Amino acid sequence: MMEEHRTSLTSSKIIGVVATNTVAYVETVFAAMEKGEIVVPLRASDDHYRIKIAGVSEIIEPYSTDEQWMKRSFSPLDSDEVALVAFTSGTEGNPKGVKITHNNLAEVVQRLNTVMQVDNSIKEYIGVPVYHSFGLGRCRAVASAGGSFFIPANGFNPFEIAEMLKTGQINAISAVPSLWRILLENKEVLNDCGKQVKWIEIGSQYMSRTEKEELKTLFPSAIIVQHYGLTEASRTTLLEIQREQGELLESVGQALGGVQVKITQEGRIAIYGKQVAETYILDGQEQNLKDDNGWFTTEDLGAIKNGYLYYQGRVDDVINCGGLKISPEQLETKIFHAIGKTDQMAICRKPDPLRGDGFLVAVTKNLVLDKRQLREIVLQAIQEFGVNAANAISIVEVDELPKTASGKVQRKKLSEQYGELAGIKFDSKGTSVETDDYVAPSTPEEKMLCDLCQEVLNVERISVTDDLFKLGIDSLLLLKLMFKLKSKGLKDDLIKEILSGSTIKELAEKIAMTGKPPVSTPIKTVAKKTKYKSILNTTEAINAVRGIAIVVIILNHWIEGFLNKFTINHELISLLRFHGTPIFALAFGLFLSYLYVDYFYEGKFRRGLKVIYSRTPILLLCILLMGLPDYIGIVVFGDFSATTFVKATYSIMNYYWLATLTTPFLFYLILKTPWRIAVTIILAIVSMSIAIYLRNFVEWPLWQQGWLLLLKLNLLAYYGYFNLLTMSLLGMAIGIFLKDFKNNRRQLYTLLIVGLVSALIGALLGGHDNNMTKDFRIFFPQMFFHAGIALLVMLAMLMVNNIKGSVGQFLLVIRSILGTVGVMTLPLFILHGYVIPLKRLLVYLGVPTFMALAIPLIAFFFTMWWLAKTIHRTKATV
Repeated sequence: MMEEHRTSLTSSKIIGVVATNTVAYVETVFAAMEKGEIVVPLRASDDHYRIKIAGVSEIIEPYSTDEQWMKRSFSPLDSDEVALVAFTSGTEGNPKGVKITHNNLAEVVQRLNTVMQVDNSIKEYIGVPVYHSFGLGRCRAVASAGGSFFIPANGFNPFEIAEMLKTGQINAISAVPSLWRILLENKEVLNDCGKQVKWIEIGSQYMSRTEKEELKTLFPSAIIVQHYGLTEASRTTLLEIQREQGELLESVGQALGGVQVKITQEGRIAIYGKQVAETYILDGQEQNLKDDNGWFTTEDLGAIKNGYLYYQGRVDDVINCGGLKISPEQLETKIFHAIGKTDQMAICRKPDPLRGDGFLVAVTKNLVLDKRQLREIVLQAIQEFGVNAANAISIVEVDELPKTASGKVQRKKLSEQYGELAGIKFDSKGTSVETDDYVAPSTPEEKMLCDLCQEVLNVERISVTDDLFKLGIDSLLLLKLMFKLKSKGLKDDLIKEILSGSTIKELAEKIAMTGKPPVSTPIKTVAKKTKYKSILNTTEAINAVRGIAIVVIILNHWIEGFLNKFTINHELISLLRFHGTPIFALAFGLFLSYLYVDYFYEGKFRRGLKVIYSRTPILLLCILLMGLPDYIGIVVFGDFSATTFVKATYSIMNYYWLATLTTPFLFYLILKTPWRIAVTIILAIVSMSIAIYLRNFVEWPLWQQGWLLLLKLNLLAYYGYFNLLTMSLLGMAIGIFLKDFKNNRRQLYTLLIVGLVSALIGALLGGHDNNMTKDFRIFFPQMFFHAGIALLVMLAMLMVNNIKGSVGQFLLVIRSILGTVGVMTLPLFILHGYVIPLKRLLVYLGVPTFMALAIPLIAFFFTMWWLAKTIHRTKATV
C-alpha cells in the first residue's frame, strides 16, 4: 500500500539552486549539503512548482566566472536526513520530487569508487550537465576521491577532449551512450589519445555489445563502468565493461554490495538497498516509494541471467529521447491544443539509433491537416519538453490506428507495426512539395553546406536562407555536423558562425572569401549551451559596467576634485570628468532590461510586476540606511522639522526606488511595438524634455520647505527622476539590443561604431559654452558621452573572451573582479557613505585624523572583502 501524508521538509533549511552547468552550481550544492541544508535543483528562479512543492525558503542563482576546473574535497554527511530533492521527468503529469538522503548519496559514492578503483589522481572531463543526477554524481565521486574535474563550458566536445588528453590535462571521461556513439563514429579524432584514459563511466541508456567492444578498443587502459539506475535508486547495477566478454556485454551489470534486484511477476525490475530513496513528493503529498519489505518496483522491464541484469524497455509508453522522458499522452495534449482533438492521430515511440527513442506520429488518411503543418506543431511541442530534434520525428500514414475494445490506442502494437518505417520525408520547411520561400544553392560552397545539413537533419531539401536551429538541430546533431564540417577543412571561426545562428548563404560567402584552410583548434559545439555562454558573458560584462560606475561614484565622493590635482586645464577637466551617477543610472536601466524584460512579454505582466516589486522593500531599506547618519543628527540636535527630515531622506536611492516602481509600465509600453529600441530612445527624449520643462518651476514657493520639498527634489534636483530616467532609458535600449546579442562580428562592430560616435558627440557638446549645456549638461553632453562610454566598456568586456594566453587570463580576472564589484553595488554604495561621517565622529571624539580615517576605511574594505568572498563561494547573484 502507498502511504500518503503532507509534505514535511521543515527540519532543515531548504535551498533552491538554479541549475547551471558550472563550477559555481556544484560549489553551491556541495556547500549547502555540508551545512546540512536541503538542496532543490530549479530550472529557473521562477520555477514555482518545484519551489512550492519542496517548500524552498531561499533561492540561489549561481554567479559564475569562466572557471571550469574544480578541485575540492567532499564527504557526504553520515545522516538519514534529506540532502537533495530531485525531480523526475513527470511522465505521468507533474514532476515527482524524490527525497534523497545523505546516506543514499554516500552509499552510491562508496560502491562506485570501489568498483572503479578511483584515486586522487583522477582528472575527469564531465561531459553531461552537472545539474542532472548522473553529472552531479560524478562530481561527488571525484571530489570524494580527492581528484579534480573539468566542466566544459559548451558541453561534450570530442576535439576538446582529444586536445586535453594530448596535454595530459584529463585522464577520465563521463558521458551518456548518445554522446559515445558520436565519438565512435569519428574515432580518428582521438588517434592514440584513448590510451591516456584511466576511468570512464557511462550513463544508463541502452548500449549494444558491439558499441561496448568498440569502446574497449578505443580506450584499452581504462576501467569502463556502465550503470543502470534511476533518480530514485542511483547506480543500482554496475557493469565492468573492460572485464566482461561476449553476451554479458548486452547486460547492464550486477547488483553489488548490499544492493539487490529481482524481477516481479509482471516482469518489472524491483530494487532493494541503501541507495534507494524513501519518499516521493507529488502535488503537495508525500508517498512512500517502497513497499512494506523495502522494495522499490520500477516501470522498467528486465530479466536476470546468472546474476546479471538485462534491461528490456519500459512497461509504459514513455518515450525516452536522449534521456528526456516524455509521455505520449502529454505530448498529444499539447498537439490537440493546436489542431483540435482528433482520433485520427496517435504518437508512440520508435527506435532511434542516436537517442534511444524517437517520435512516431501515426495519422490516418482521414486526418484533414497538412503533414508539414503537423510536423511543425509536433516539433514545437517536443521543444517545450526540452527536445529540439526534428529528425527524431517520423510521420507515417496508416489505414487505421490499432485500438482496444474500449477504444484505447495500442501504442506498443503501433510501434511494432510501423516503428521501422522511414516515414514521410520533408524539406527544410516541413513539406515534401515546392514552397515559395525556398532558395536553392547557387555556389559550390552553398551546395556543400546544404548537402551536409540535409544529410545530418535527414531532410529532402534545405534553403540557403534557413536558420538551422529553427529547423530543429539539437546538440547531438550539431556534433555530427561539426565533424562533417571539420572533414571539409573549415576553420573553427566559420563553424562558430553556425553556432551563432548565421544562415547557410552567409556562411558560404565567408567560406568563399577565406578558402578552406586545414583544421585548426577545437571549437565549442552545443548550440543551446553556446547561447547560455553568450548570456553568461554578457551578464558579466553588464556587471563589470556597474562595477566601474560604482567605483567612480565612490572616488568622486571620497576624493572631492581629485581630477584637479592632475591638471590645470579646466576645460580638459570638464571633458575628463566622468560622473559615476549618470553612467550608473544607465547601467541600472541596462541591467533591468537585460534581466527582467522577458517577464513582461504578452500575458506575463502580473508575473513581472511581482518579480520587480519584490525588490522595492530592499531599496526602501537602503533609503533609510542612507539617511541614518542624518537621522541620528536630528535626534542629537532636536531639529524635528519636516524640512530636516526631507533633507535626511532624500538621496540618489530615491530615484532607484521610483524607477523600480515605474519600470514595469515602461516595459509594457516598449514591448507593445516591434520597434522596441527606437521607442525606448524616444521615451528617453520625452523624459529629457519633461525634465527641461519642469525647470520652469524651480522657484515655485509652495515646495521650498516642508514635505513638498521631497517632491521637488525628486523631480527637479540634478539627479532627479526625469534627469536620470533619461540615462536609464538609454541603458534599457542597450539592454534590449543585447538580448539578441550573439557575439558575432556584425554586432561587435555595431557596438564599436555607435559607442565611438556617441562618445565623440558628447565630448564635442561638452566643449560648447552655452546656456543649454550649462543648465542641462546631463542631457546633451552626458547623454551621448556616457552612453558611448558604456557601449565601449561593454565591447571591451565582451572582447576579453577572444584574447588568448596570459594576457587574456589576466583580463578575465580583471573582468571577474569588476563583475563581482558590480554585483555588490548596493552594499558598496550604502556603506561607503558611512566612511566620512564615521571619520568626523572619531575626530570629534579626539582620535587623530589619520587614524580616524583609517579605521572606517579598514572596516569598509574588510566588509567588502568578506562579501566578495561569500559571493565567490556561493556564486549567488545579489
